[in-house]
Amino acid sequence: MKEIKIQRKIFPFLPPDLVVNLQEFDTCLFTNEDLRKMFFYLRNSNYTHYLILKLLFSSGISIPELTSFRIKNFDPSSANLKISERCRLRNRNIKIASDFARELDRFCQSEKADLPLFPGREGIREERSIQKILQKSRELIGKEVSIPLIRDAIALYFSRQGFPSREIQIFLGHRSLKSTKQRLSLYHNVERIPNSMTFEDFSSEAA
Repeated sequence: MKEIKIQRKIFPFLPPDLVVNLQEFDTCLFTNEDLRKMFFYLRNSNYTHYLILKLLFSSGISIPELTSFRIKNFDPSSANLKISERCRLRNRNIKIASDFARELDRFCQSEKADLPLFPGREGIREERSIQKILQKSRELIGKEVSIPLIRDAIALYFSRQGFPSREIQIFLGHRSLKSTKQRLSLYHNVERIPNSMTFEDFSSEAA
């Protein structure tokens, strides 16, 4: 009989200091004032939408990853998210800020572990629901808000703090280091970019 090899999912852990601090988040794509404006409005209008947007900026999670994410894959004690491989993105273990972990824990602590973290009306939340949150965010700050731009902003945030591209690659789930470096290279000379350049110039599909 042939030996059947079971391929195990590997969820690489990152250094504990590789955490998005939204209080200090400030890049050429999204300023701290942009985040404050979006979070303040959504927190007062729809708390679930506020948490979803905050998770996007804290983790760089994609829409398929977010809609399929289960409560059991969130460990509030360690503020750790176990994100399973989806589409082109790899498995990864990442940490979120402890204060945000407490917010998520309060939000889902009365629900069953196997349920989606952010369920929709009929179970799984639909992608168009996330797109509506992004659309509202665009209206609030007057600039493009998309998953590729959020992920690029996170990469830039970590790069400016001196974290190596390899760790940024693992955090975002890129399949190759080349992809991470290519995304970061778009912004290396951003201070010299003319004011006429728009966010659409950066909004190519994320790696």
